[in-house]
Amino acid sequence: MNATAIPWNALLEALIVLAALGLILYRQLQWREVARMQRIGGILSAVGALLVLQQLRQAPIDPITLGYLVLTAAFAVGAGLVMGLVSTVRPGADGALEMRGGWWGLALWVAYIAVRVGMSFAVVALSGAQNSRTTGMILLSVGLARLVSAAVATRRPRAAGDLPALHAATRS
Repeated sequence: MNATAIPWNALLEALIVLAALGLILYRQLQWREVARMQRIGGILSAVGALLVLQQLRQAPIDPITLGYLVLTAAFAVGAGLVMGLVSTVRPGADGALEMRGGWWGLALWVAYIAVRVGMSFAVVALSGAQNSRTTGMILLSVGLARLVSAAVATRRPRAAGDLPALHAATRS
């Protein structure tokens, strides 16, 4: 095989996405500051939106692509809501709010990725459009899920009073 025939950009994008998803899965088992998650989610969402807009300028938006964009955003928001609800929340040593998804969060991210990949293949099969497999859509959906998950986490402790750690299974 000729080295110039290898799609290096696609391979690099795939490696970046896999590394980011691997890091997110690993971090589900660790405590992390909610404010940092919000920043990362905002950055991923903004970069993803810019990449999606750039790609959409190059090709017309058909009804399947538009539906896919809306469905992806709705799915990301719903997944973030569930992930925020099953996470454990606590005040950190410096008073900053911390959360972790634990094993349920890890399982939800794996399910999220599987559904997201399935949606991409379905759109490609239905329309032949490659818009569903772009790095931008992946970054946008992961960023939205992170933002919503962190937003849910910031609301939960206020309702729980002064509990040191609020576990999903012990909430009323």
